[in-house]
Amino acid sequence: MRNKSLFLVLPVLFILSVGAQEPTEPMPVEQEKQAAPELAPAEQKAQETPEITPAQPAPGQQEPKEMEITSIKKEESPVKEEGTNMKSVNIGLPEATLKSSIEMLKKLQADEYVLYTKTLKFHWNVTQNLNFKALHAFFLEQYEQLLTFTDDVAERIRALGGEAPGTQTEFLKLTRLKEEPGVVPSAQDMIKKLLDDHEAIIRSIREDISATAKIDDMGTNNFLSDLITKHEKTAWMLRASVEK
Repeated sequence: MRNKSLFLVLPVLFILSVGAQEPTEPMPVEQEKQAAPELAPAEQKAQETPEITPAQPAPGQQEPKEMEITSIKKEESPVKEEGTNMKSVNIGLPEATLKSSIEMLKKLQADEYVLYTKTLKFHWNVTQNLNFKALHAFFLEQYEQLLTFTDDVAERIRALGGEAPGTQTEFLKLTRLKEEPGVVPSAQDMIKKLLDDHEAIIRSIREDISATAKIDDMGTNNFLSDLITKHEKTAWMLRASVEK
């Protein structure tokens, strides 16, 4: 009986002892942070930065294209055109006059150069003639003179502000003379062909002298007047060498 009453009293005492205890204080924030489990760097980044998904285009619309970054091209300097140097030439002649004289002189320069190469060829290939040595030296003197003429005409073109041609392609396009590739004439035919070309150049220069006088380019006019006398002298010597 005594044991039974003791069994009934013990629960009551336990309840009273629990109620008499002091209330527990809440855990400080700092301790709560320390108590929280540490997350891995990847998990922390996932929590801090939410994943942003690109906006999907509405039905019927095209997907936006990525912006293309194009390099800014440096502006290229304009290509220099033929005759632009004439604008800097201030010698009392209009640009049209300068251009006319330059084009005229370019054709003459081409003629001089083609005749130079032809004379040089004859100098190399003159054969089967009793006067070989004399003709070889005669042609040498002529082609050296023609090279000087070619240079003089080119310098006159430059003095007027033009650009002198300097390639075989240009010369063959501009010349009024004819070449004979692969042909080696006899000594007498060489002399006759050179004479024909000198006389052709003389006729062209005479026309150019009249043309430059009309446009009042007296500098070029005097230059051509001096050049024509040199060609006339060479033509005379060639003419005298032709066998009758």
